[in-house]
Amino acid sequence: MSGGVSVRAEFLYAGSDGRWSSVHVELGWFADDPHAILMWFMRQDKLWSCGRELFFEALTSDEAGEGDVRFWRSDHAGYVAMTLDSPHGHAEFYVPRAALIEVLALSEPLFRPAVDAWRDTIRPEAVTT
Repeated sequence: MSGGVSVRAEFLYAGSDGRWSSVHVELGWFADDPHAILMWFMRQDKLWSCGRELFFEALTSDEAGEGDVRFWRSDHAGYVAMTLDSPHGHAEFYVPRAALIEVLALSEPLFRPAVDAWRDTIRPEAVTT
């Protein structure tokens, strides 16, 4: 992958026993796919991808997302709540707002040039403005 940024964060995971535990996650944005942010759950070696816009919505809306990745406003100061759903299971987390803000802020100056370069690689008839 070319050009990108990453931020390490500690998510809080809601275990099935009701206990919370820390999960180390690396958030990454890469110019090769400028509309996505990757979440790499390091210890579990699991990778999730979601739209960059979803992170903006998670920070500014009461609820965001309709699919496998959903966010909503948290009662815990400094966090947003997130669920991940897959055919293999369901997981709930508290995600530090600061980590979402940081990956968005670091990628912002690179975002528009990356989108323009990405758009240039698509067949002209497939691009809508």
